[in-house]
Amino acid sequence: MESRTFDLSVPVSRILLACWSGFGALQVASGVFSIESSNEILGVAQIAFGVFCCSSLFVLPRLNRYVIAFDDSHLTLERALVKARKIPWTSISEIEVQLMKLEITLKEGKNVQWNFNLSYTDNQIVKPQIIAALTEFAETNGIPIQDGRSG
Repeated sequence: MESRTFDLSVPVSRILLACWSGFGALQVASGVFSIESSNEILGVAQIAFGVFCCSSLFVLPRLNRYVIAFDDSHLTLERALVKARKIPWTSISEIEVQLMKLEITLKEGKNVQWNFNLSYTDNQIVKPQIIAALTEFAETNGIPIQDGRSG
């Protein structure tokens, strides 16, 4: 069966990233000037804040990461800065589709919840596609699906 991936990430504006990194570079330059003007404490604080702002170029795009993927052997859930969680189909005993989340019951260990953090449009268009793909892969692997969306 062909793998399916649903990337529900919200892209970060390039203009926002450019402005934030420009502000960070300005803070670093101002911090260097402050240190040269014998104000070391303010200069170090400005440099630290500038480096923090510049590092946001790498962090901000990952904060909006939201992916669910299905393949023959795993269900993969990926959110924000958290490491992607690959759940083997063989370790899942049941999946319950609720109105705003999935409740994945594992044979051993802690159960997993995955929230549908979707816009209205995505909720109407993408969510049924996710549920259809999930149902297809779960049925192929002999996992029962409960639909609790009606109430």
